[in-house]
Amino acid sequence: MEARPAPLHIDLLGGFRVRVGHHVVPDSAWRLSKARTLLKVLALAHGHRLSRDQALDLLWPDLAPEAAANNLYGVLHGVRRVLRTGDGEAELRFQHGLLSLQPEGPLHIDVDAFETAAARAQGSNDPALYYAALSRYSGDLLPDDLYEDWAAERREALREIHLGLLVAVARRHEARGELKAAMEALRRVIQSERTHEEAHQELMRLYASTGQRDRALRQFAQLQDILRDELEAEPDAGAEDLYRAIRAGHFAGAEPAEPSTPQHNLSLPLTSFVGREQELAEIKSVLATTRLLTLTGLGGVGKTRLALRAAWDLLGSYRDGIWFVPLASVADGARLPEVVAQTLPFVEHSGMVVTEALMDVLRERQILLILDNCEHLGMAPAQLAGALLGACADLQIIATSRARLGVPGEMLFPVGPLATSPLPTPEAVASSDAVRLFAERARFRRPGFTLTAATVGDVAEICHRVEGIPLAIELAAARAGAFSLEEIAARLADAPGFLSSGDSLEERHSTLDAVLNWSYHLLDPPEARLFRRLSVFRGGWTLEAAEAIGEEGTEPAVVLEQLSRLIDKSLVTVRMEGPDAARYRLPEPVRQYAARRLAEDGEEEAIHRRHAVLFAALAQQAEPELVGPDQVRWIRRLDADHDNLRAALRWAIDRGEADLAFSLGAHLWWFWYLQSHLAEGREWLDSLLQLEGGNDDDRAAVLRGAGSLAYAQRQYDTALHDIERSLALYRQASNRPREASCLNTIAVILAEKRDYSGARRYHEESLAIRRELGDKDGVAVSLSNLGVLAYWEGDYARADALWEECIALNRELGDTTSLAIALSNVGSLALGLGQYERAVPPLAEALELSRAIDEREILTACLDGLAEVVLWRGDARRAAIIHGAADALRAAVGHPLRPSDQADHDAAIGRTRAALGSEAFAAAWAEGQTAGLDEIIGYALRGEGSSPRITV
Repeated sequence: MEARPAPLHIDLLGGFRVRVGHHVVPDSAWRLSKARTLLKVLALAHGHRLSRDQALDLLWPDLAPEAAANNLYGVLHGVRRVLRTGDGEAELRFQHGLLSLQPEGPLHIDVDAFETAAARAQGSNDPALYYAALSRYSGDLLPDDLYEDWAAERREALREIHLGLLVAVARRHEARGELKAAMEALRRVIQSERTHEEAHQELMRLYASTGQRDRALRQFAQLQDILRDELEAEPDAGAEDLYRAIRAGHFAGAEPAEPSTPQHNLSLPLTSFVGREQELAEIKSVLATTRLLTLTGLGGVGKTRLALRAAWDLLGSYRDGIWFVPLASVADGARLPEVVAQTLPFVEHSGMVVTEALMDVLRERQILLILDNCEHLGMAPAQLAGALLGACADLQIIATSRARLGVPGEMLFPVGPLATSPLPTPEAVASSDAVRLFAERARFRRPGFTLTAATVGDVAEICHRVEGIPLAIELAAARAGAFSLEEIAARLADAPGFLSSGDSLEERHSTLDAVLNWSYHLLDPPEARLFRRLSVFRGGWTLEAAEAIGEEGTEPAVVLEQLSRLIDKSLVTVRMEGPDAARYRLPEPVRQYAARRLAEDGEEEAIHRRHAVLFAALAQQAEPELVGPDQVRWIRRLDADHDNLRAALRWAIDRGEADLAFSLGAHLWWFWYLQSHLAEGREWLDSLLQLEGGNDDDRAAVLRGAGSLAYAQRQYDTALHDIERSLALYRQASNRPREASCLNTIAVILAEKRDYSGARRYHEESLAIRRELGDKDGVAVSLSNLGVLAYWEGDYARADALWEECIALNRELGDTTSLAIALSNVGSLALGLGQYERAVPPLAEALELSRAIDEREILTACLDGLAEVVLWRGDARRAAIIHGAADALRAAVGHPLRPSDQADHDAAIGRTRAALGSEAFAAAWAEGQTAGLDEIIGYALRGEGSSPRITV
C-alpha cells in the first residue's frame, strides 16, 4: 500500500520542534537562524500565510527593501531544504507576494490543536474536554524567543487560555462535587502563575468549605507575600472580604467527592501496541472537528487496534463513555441496530423500533461509538450512522472498514502499513515501527530475541517483503521459533501460504490468506476478475495498462469504475505522479494472493501473454524517444515500469517466446546503458542470445546492446566481438543507420585499446554515413567522439572546436545525454589545460543534466572534475569528500573508470591527499562515501564546478 504524504509537525509550545513524517529535524539542520524564525512566524500566522512585506519587516527591519528581498530568497531556500529532509516533503510557497506553508501531507501545529481543543471545551460542563485541551499545552510558547515582539502577545494570549481552562475545569469539578479535583486544578494555576488572585481566592473558598480553615487562611497569607514581593501590591477587596469571612467561621465543612469512573466496554489488549504515534495524534486531532471518522485500509493493516488504542487514550473525554461494537460476526445488516443496542447497557427497546430507541436514548448522551468491521454489511452501517448522527448532537462515531461508508460529513482516515523505506543508520532501522513490532512479537516464540547489528538487516528485509502490513509482520514473527530470519525472508516469496499462525486467533486473521479471502469474497464478479488480472503487473501500472488487460470489449470508463471500487475496498492503492498522472499497484502480499486466484481461474497464461505484448510495445515506442528532446520523460516512463519490463522478459524467455523476448531486449538495451543497469542488462541480453529464433534485425540489436554494455564495463574484447557480429548482420540487411552506429562503437573500443589510426578510420566512415543520411543525432555523436580522439592525441584546439560544434547541435536537438557528455568533455579539457574557472560552467551544467536523467557515469566524472576545481580554490577537505562520494557512486553502479582515465584520476586524488594529509584525507573520503546523492551534488555545486566522455 502506498504511504500517504508525510505529515509536517511543528511544535511551538514548550520549545521549537519540527518533524517531517518520522524524521525529527535536528537543531544542526537549521544553518540560518532567520529560516527558523520564518517557519515559526508562518506557523503562528493566520492561515499560515504571510505577505512578502510582512516577512521583510519582521526579519530585516533595518535593511533597504532590495537587500532584504535578496536575503529572503536565501532564507526560503533554507526552510525548504530542511523541510525536505527525512521521509517526507513539505513545501513553502511564494506566489503573488504571499508566503504560505502548504505541505503535501497533513500539517499539524500544536498551537492550532490546543486552540481547537480549548474552543471545544469552553462552554461545556464536561471536565474531560478541558483535560483533553490542557494536555495539548506542553509549555509556554517559544520560551527561547522571550524577547521577540512577534511572539510576546501570542504567548500571553495562549497562557491566558491555559490558565482560564484550569480555572474553568475547577468550577466544573466543584459543580459535580469533585472538590479534590477542583483544588488540584487551582493549585496548577498558582504553580504556573503565582500572582493569579482569582485562583488563590477560589482555593481559599474550597479549603474553607471542606473544613480546612487554617489552610484557607495560610493561602491568603501566601497571596499577600507573593503580591508584596513580586508586584509591590496588596490583595484586592474581594480577597480581603473572603479572608475575614473565613476567620469569622462562615464556611461549613463538606467532604469532597471522588471523580466518577468513565464508562466503557473496551477490552484490555493482550499484546503491546507498537508505534503509530503520528496516526494516534492525527485521529485525536480530527475528532475535535468531525463526528464520523472512518478508518479505511487493507485487511490486517491494524485499523481495529488503532481505533481501540485511540479510544483508550480518549477515555474520560466522553461523559457517557466509549462503546465498541464488533461486527465481523454479524452476517445480516438488518441486525445492526439490534447489535448496537445490545452493546449499550442503557438502551431498552421493547415495543419500539430499535433505531428509534437508540436515537431516543443517545439524544441526551455524550458517547463515542466504535463500529468495527463494517465492509460486509452493505448500506446498513451508513444508514444507521446517518440516522443516529442526525438525531444525536453529542454522538461521535469511529468506523473501521475496508471501504468508506458514504455518509455526508464522513471524514476518511486511510490507515497504511508501517513504514519500511530505507533509513540512514542501523539505529534508525531498529527504532522503526515495523522492525520494533517484529522484534516484540518474535520474543513470544524465541525468548531472548534481540535486535543486533547482525539481525536488524534481516528483520528489515522481512518487513519490507510484506510491505509493512502489521498482521503479516506478526505472522512472520510467529515463525521465528522454527525458522531463522534468513529462512523466513526466503520463504516469503510464497507469502500467503507461509504466513499463518498456530494460535487460536480469530479465524479471519489466522492467516494472511484468510484476511484476503474476506475481502475477495466481497467483490462482485467483474471486480474479482479485474483484481485477479492485475496480479500480472509488477511495481504498479497505469490506467491504460489496466484497460489493456481488462475484460475484452470493456469500455475504458467501466475499467476505471471497477478500479475505483477496488481502491475504495483498500485492495488497490493509488499514487498521483503529477496533476494528471496516476499510478496504481497491489501490495506485494495482495498481488501474490491475486496471482494464485488467477492461476486457479485458468487465465494465467493468456493474461501474462497480454502483459508481455503490452510492455514489448511500450519498449518499442520508447526506444526512438530515448534520443532527443523527450529523452528525460521517456527514461522516467520506462523506469516506472522497469519491474513490468523485467517480468515480461522473464515470462517470454521462460516460455521460449523468442520473437517477443528479442523485441524487448532489442528496444531496452539503450535504456539500460543510460541508467547504468550494466550487469543486469548484460545478463538479460546473454540469456536472449541463448535462444533459438528471433528476427535478424532484433538479434543484431541485441548483439549491439550486449557489446555496448560490455564496453561500459571495460570488457573490450567481448564488446568488440559482439559489435562486429552485429555489424555483419546490419550490413547484410543494408541497415545503414545501424551500420553507422556499430562503426562508431568499434571506433570507441579501438581508441581505448590505443589504436588511434583504426579508431579514426571507423569514426570517419561512421560520420560519412550519418551525414549522407541527414542523421543529426548521429552526426553529434560522431563529432563528440572525434573530439575525444583529438584530445587523446593532444590536439586540444581541434577537440575544443569539435565539442563546441557538438554542443550547439545537441542544444538544437534537445538530446540531454549527448549534451551532458559534450559539456563534461569541454569541462575536462579546461581542467587539463589548467583553466579551472572556465571548467566550472560546463561541468555544473553537465552535472545537473546527468542528475535529471540519472546518468551516473557522466555524473561521477563531473563530481571528480568539480573536486579538482575545489582543490585549486584551496578547500582540500571538500575536494576529498566529493572524490569519495564519486568513488562510492561509481562502485555502486558498476561503472569503473576507463583505463585511459585512471592515471589522471589517481594524480588528482594524490594532489588532494598531499594537500590535506593522509589521516584527514581518509576521514574526509569516508565522509563522502556515505553521503547522499542530492547532498553531495549540492555540496559540489556550492564549492563550484576526468577526462572526456564517449557515446557508444
